[in-house]
Amino acid sequence: MSETIEAVFDHGVFTPCAPVSIPDGQRVTLTYVAAHIPEQPPTWPDLPPELVRNSDGGIVARGTRISLFIVLEYHFKGDSWAELESMFPTVSSGDWPRIAAYVQHNENALRLYYEEQDRIAESKRTPTPPGLTLEGLRERFQKKFGKPYSSSPDA
Repeated sequence: MSETIEAVFDHGVFTPCAPVSIPDGQRVTLTYVAAHIPEQPPTWPDLPPELVRNSDGGIVARGTRISLFIVLEYHFKGDSWAELESMFPTVSSGDWPRIAAYVQHNENALRLYYEEQDRIAESKRTPTPPGLTLEGLRERFQKKFGKPYSSSPDA
């Protein structure tokens, strides 16, 4: 029996795009065919030398870990290129004009890229459960050590 399962490979793990039902103990053989990256439109514009792909496939400013996603986030919120340059001093000042020109020339494709990356990031976020309150911490302490500042556990 053969079945095609679409999956995303991320940080060494294949994650199916849809629920998969495989019996426990079932041996499977994995064969993969690289598809175009879903967050990158097929008509993706060529990157200028100032933007490079890192080892994870993300796009960053050359020589830094500043992602194109974060640059686009501030740009789309209305920050000027001068403000971006001051926020990210590790990006060479000579690279900013070419990055700005690239973004402005490819604004529609990059807006789609930004929105898709934002959806992916949102889907990976998990809500943090609420922590203990001060009262909860006090109760936990009293159960473990007794009432503080007393000479006997019953006082």
